[in-house]
Amino acid sequence: GGGGNGGNNEGDEHDNNNNNNNHQNNVKKTTAVITSDQIKLLADLGFQWKIRASHTITWNNHFENLKAFQQKHGHCRVNSKEDNVLGRWICEMRSRYKQRLNGEVKTRINDDQIALLDGIGFEWKKWTGDPEEKKRRALETRKRENENKRRKRAEAKKIRMEARAIAVRKEEAER
Repeated sequence: GGGGNGGNNEGDEHDNNNNNNNHQNNVKKTTAVITSDQIKLLADLGFQWKIRASHTITWNNHFENLKAFQQKHGHCRVNSKEDNVLGRWICEMRSRYKQRLNGEVKTRINDDQIALLDGIGFEWKKWTGDPEEKKRRALETRKRENENKRRKRAEAKKIRMEARAIAVRKEEAER
């Protein structure tokens, strides 16, 4: 049986009363659906029982997020307080790059990834720029964000005016 601990005993491999999460995460344990011979055949073929996001897919997702950030802000200096996940990933990329420069063979960053990061202006050393430059860049960012807000408000106003005009024409047509 499943005992009182949610079915996590080692002897529960064949217990169909295990929670649904366990069933979804480890299909290999549900022998009622697939025979042991079928399991062996699939294992011999190299079937992967657990699906994990590959390193490449995860890397590409983070890179696309960074690229979007760069396009919006004009730089790749993500504030970890604003985006903790992307900020941590950037720190990890810098660390892997440094390991690679130091001659470590087994780093999880390759030439293509380095080239992609270089291509969007990634800064391999943490930016500490002078305070005046920091202020200037922050001001530029605020100006750009304010311009975007003004543009969106103007577009929304235009849409509201067009909707009113349509409503007036419809009202007049009904008279």
